[in-house]
Amino acid sequence: MASYVNNSEKAENNRSSAYTLLIVGIAGFILVVLYFLDVIPVRGLNKYMISGVMGALFLLFIIMGCVSLRSARIFEKKAGSENNLTSEIKKWCMTNLSAKTIDESLHFDQEEEERRLFFVGITRARNHLELSYYTNPGEPGVLGSYSNYLKMIPEELLEWKEIRSDEEKRTNLKELTRRAKEEIRKAEAQKAENVQEPKTESEKTENVQEQKAIHPKYGTGIVTSEDDMMVEVEFPNYGKKQFIKAFQEVEMIR
Repeated sequence: MASYVNNSEKAENNRSSAYTLLIVGIAGFILVVLYFLDVIPVRGLNKYMISGVMGALFLLFIIMGCVSLRSARIFEKKAGSENNLTSEIKKWCMTNLSAKTIDESLHFDQEEEERRLFFVGITRARNHLELSYYTNPGEPGVLGSYSNYLKMIPEELLEWKEIRSDEEKRTNLKELTRRAKEEIRKAEAQKAENVQEPKTESEKTENVQEQKAIHPKYGTGIVTSEDDMMVEVEFPNYGKKQFIKAFQEVEMIR
């Protein structure tokens, strides 16, 4: 891919080429004339043939140098108007554009791409599609309500569940946070009291395979991994799902 070269650089390149061609052409043509007049004696060569060929070659250099010099002058004139236009564009950008305007433009392009991916993902569902959203007005970068993309879907195609007010969401979030912190404290205290020898990977895998969990919606599944905070369960027809223990979304079957 060719890069853009402004007219100032083109003028400089043509001027440099013109000077080189003119110097070589004039110097060579003078040598040919001196050779033809026997000022520079060279024996064993056809004087007329050498003078004709070399004279024509150096004359061509002079002509090309004149053409390049003429092109350089043309590009210099264009460079003047180009520089004026560049200055006007920079002045307009400094006056009308700001970092906020540019960020908003970039955000718009990003939002268009996100919306496209959202609806493309919807088309991959076969029989059932579950859409979830997370809201937390107090957290930076998180919306205070569900996405506008959901509003674009016809209401008759959606089955809304657990629609709550903003106050209920905040209260519920605080309660869940409190419960999560309490569970973490209990787990850390129990871990400090009962320090056991770490199990091998084979023992962990064997123990996990024997555990099952029940979820109100997904049914009974097999626990594939578990730690102090999270539990991962694989459900038939639903695949693997991760749950936070503090929320008590699944009931463990030992």
